[in-house]
Amino acid sequence: MRNIFESIYKKLIPMNKYPNYLQKKGVKIGKECEIYKSASFGSEPYLITLGNHVRINEGVQLKTYKTFFSRWIGTRKRRS
Repeated sequence: MRNIFESIYKKLIPMNKYPNYLQKKGVKIGKECEIYKSASFGSEPYLITLGNHVRINEGVQLKTYKTFFSRWIGTRKRRS
């Protein structure tokens, strides 16, 4: 249900307010950034930092791998 609400909200929010929405999700955004709403920030947006004057175009997918590596390291067997 939450994902449905978020996807509707994302479509309805004006593009100039979209960076504020991303900042509430944890993305660190610099000054004068332009971010298209079709861009994907993955499951861990709080790991993403954008500098000043950055433009993220339509269809861009930013991937984060913290969860993957922590799971991989946690399940790895140590050699004696």
